[in-house]
Amino acid sequence: MTKKYIYANLTIKNSSFFKRLSHKKRFQKALDLVKLSDTFSLLDFGTGDGYFLTLLKQKTNASIVGYEPIADMFEQLENTISNNNNNIGLIDDLKKTVEKFDIVYCLEVLEHFSSENQSRLLNQIKDKLKEQGKIIISVPVEVGFGSFIKNILRISIKQVERDTNTRNIFKALFYKPVKRAEEKGYIFSHIGFNYKKLEKVFVKENLQILKKEYSPFNFLRSLNSQIFYVLEYKTKDC
Repeated sequence: MTKKYIYANLTIKNSSFFKRLSHKKRFQKALDLVKLSDTFSLLDFGTGDGYFLTLLKQKTNASIVGYEPIADMFEQLENTISNNNNNIGLIDDLKKTVEKFDIVYCLEVLEHFSSENQSRLLNQIKDKLKEQGKIIISVPVEVGFGSFIKNILRISIKQVERDTNTRNIFKALFYKPVKRAEEKGYIFSHIGFNYKKLEKVFVKENLQILKKEYSPFNFLRSLNSQIFYVLEYKTKDC
């Protein structure tokens, strides 16, 4: 694993004050979206380096499991959790647990996949969800005027993403499709990701949106950095 890709350096330890603020606010939003009980079981799907797991452990005595399938990220995850001596389950393969969960978190993951792969991942999440369980999803706002502001900020702090150019910035501003680099099914950049299309995938997968909020400042709506969803799986029999 190269030293230049340490996840925390891109988020809560970012050199940019604005990025640090954005990521700290989104973690707090994720914690506050639903009321947690000590009797719950929680799964963080695509947990990255596990920082959010430590926040969950501070907030609740619920059973907590972090799932991260990418080998380099799982190495960071093991280091984060072992360094904090937390009693948290870690898995790199969903087949390693038969447990069903009251809440499944999936934060800043789905923007890196095509709609077909989003459906695949959502079905994996549904398979691990208890009846009447909740799914909490966050994705970045990368279209509309909010995306324009975000990309200008990225340029100003010299943290430009892959696929960022003038043409793609304006395509994202006007909700036009942006071709993003993809390797083995994984899309690297955020630019042009359209959360409105993800909402259509939710409908396709029988996921009902119970709540939708923005972060860091909900009153600014789509001018924000992230959008959050609280979802419930509705079977066809319902």
